[in-house]
Amino acid sequence: MKKILILLLLLYFSCFYTFSATFDENRIATGKNKFGFAVGYGNQLFWDVTYNYQLLLYSLQYQYTFYQKNSFSSELVIQPQYNAASFFEDTQKYSFEYGVNIGALLRKELSNFSVFAMLSAGPHYVSDVPSRQANGFIFSDNLMVGVSYMLTENLGLDVRGGVRHISNAGFIAPNGGVNNTIFQIGFFVLP
Repeated sequence: MKKILILLLLLYFSCFYTFSATFDENRIATGKNKFGFAVGYGNQLFWDVTYNYQLLLYSLQYQYTFYQKNSFSSELVIQPQYNAASFFEDTQKYSFEYGVNIGALLRKELSNFSVFAMLSAGPHYVSDVPSRQANGFIFSDNLMVGVSYMLTENLGLDVRGGVRHISNAGFIAPNGGVNNTIFQIGFFVLP
């Protein structure tokens, strides 16, 4: 897994040096399609809970700009994810999650960067979670805010943070849910 992550990062950075250094600062919103990859970390920072559910997030991301007016844009977001988690309940336990989130992103262009808010949700599978939540099928709900900055004409950087809640909508007991504070960094390309 580490080799794949290193290979993807090397690919992104090699693109950084091959693209032209002159570019349109407002290209983030004007690019209809964006493809990206993000890595992140989640924990219970700002949550008063008795469990400690930490995770490493690995997300692919596709964004489609479906509305743009002046310096505002709206985008459809599709994020397949694989997440590795660990938590402590009597002993240290390890888990994995995978699924896909679909959502909307609202973007405001500023001088040479943009700020955004993203809301997404989707079905996931989780192999093991704290006893307050049933294993198996869950929903992942995410609210993120972030900043995008174009590094080159076709390569951009995203930094974002937010909150995530997973639960199964009451299909199987227990359904106490698990909350995380999330921090992510990623790169995207405009074809």
